[in-house]
Amino acid sequence: MCYHTSQKKQNRETIKNDFGVNKIDSDFIPTYYHVNGFQRPQMMVITEQEPEKIQLATWSIAPPNSEDMVGYWKKTGGGCINTRIESLFESKTPYWKKDAILGNKCVFIIDGMFKVYTASNKNKIPMLVRRPNDELFGVLGYYTEQGGILTASMLTTDSDDFIGQFHKRMTFAFEPQDVEYFFKLNSEEDFKNEIQAHKTRGFEYYSVSHDVINSHKESNRPDIVSKVEYPELNTLF
Repeated sequence: MCYHTSQKKQNRETIKNDFGVNKIDSDFIPTYYHVNGFQRPQMMVITEQEPEKIQLATWSIAPPNSEDMVGYWKKTGGGCINTRIESLFESKTPYWKKDAILGNKCVFIIDGMFKVYTASNKNKIPMLVRRPNDELFGVLGYYTEQGGILTASMLTTDSDDFIGQFHKRMTFAFEPQDVEYFFKLNSEEDFKNEIQAHKTRGFEYYSVSHDVINSHKESNRPDIVSKVEYPELNTLF
């Protein structure tokens, strides 16, 4: 469930102020109550090379100057949406990925992540993980450029205790003021240290509609982020 997010904010000044940037380099703000990475959505990102502004990137990375992005996405599946950070420093990893993680990091701007909790009766219950008051936060990623178009992938690692309640993998989620810190991770050692130290702090969660995990339902709708009670959760909270 590292592929499911929300980004509901539309006020340009609020978004800019939260992340301390000067401009949003787009005529529209992509907003989603629920979006799945396999939809290849446009997402707001801040790049390491131009940290003073927010740009749009397709949430599915492709090799630089790729002539067939769609073909690459089909071939790699979920591996282009999210990337296991541990894999980026393996000898078999393509050079362009290693170059991108060290020099082309980015931060995805979202306000929610959907996870799945498995109840004691084995029922799957979707949860919305967010900051208090639905505040924006960042998720670490890396990007490439395709003729002026950005493509990007979120980075994942083994879950900490908080996210481990739902899934064995997690993204690097953090508050807006930490963007500069993550852009300073410039070596394999830096990333290995962060993998060991990173904790998902300052977040909360609550249960939401099963439609989040039902591909036959339209889930990009306002009530999808509303709390839904489940009897089997009475012993959890």
